[in-house]
Amino acid sequence: NSNTRIRKTKIMLTGVILIVMGIAFQALSHTLGGSNVKDFLSGLLLGLSIAEMLAGVYVVAKGSKRK
Repeated sequence: NSNTRIRKTKIMLTGVILIVMGIAFQALSHTLGGSNVKDFLSGLLLGLSIAEMLAGVYVVAKGSKRK
């Protein structure tokens, strides 16, 4: 079914975008640092990037199993 294929593609694309944004946040978190506030923001970005990548992997895995 064409509608099912489009839906699956949207789900997979959403997962890939989450993974790419997680990688970007991780790279951005390494540019911050120096003061206490910047260290806090760096750690916050690192935590968000890990959570975002895990969510992306989950979405891609769940979307690939869907029939």
